[in-house]
Amino acid sequence: MDKIELIFNMYKDKSIISKKFKNKIKEKFNLPERIISDLFVKIQNYQIDTYGNRLTLGRDVYSKEQLNRMSQYARTRKHYNKNRGI
Repeated sequence: MDKIELIFNMYKDKSIISKKFKNKIKEKFNLPERIISDLFVKIQNYQIDTYGNRLTLGRDVYSKEQLNRMSQYARTRKHYNKNRGI
């Protein structure tokens, strides 16, 4: 098993962030940037094929309507607090 296959198997089912992942792999395994970028894309494609989307860090995904409603509530709170003198 070569390095690339090993790294792929280590990270294929984990949530990874591009910059942190690339820096960690470059530091540990001393691979060129091009190979690390290709490996990152391979992992992302695997996650999309297997899980239907990329694995995230638990951040919520909102629809456009939900974002508009949250924005409206925030503006209302800001206006209310401004008029109350807070």
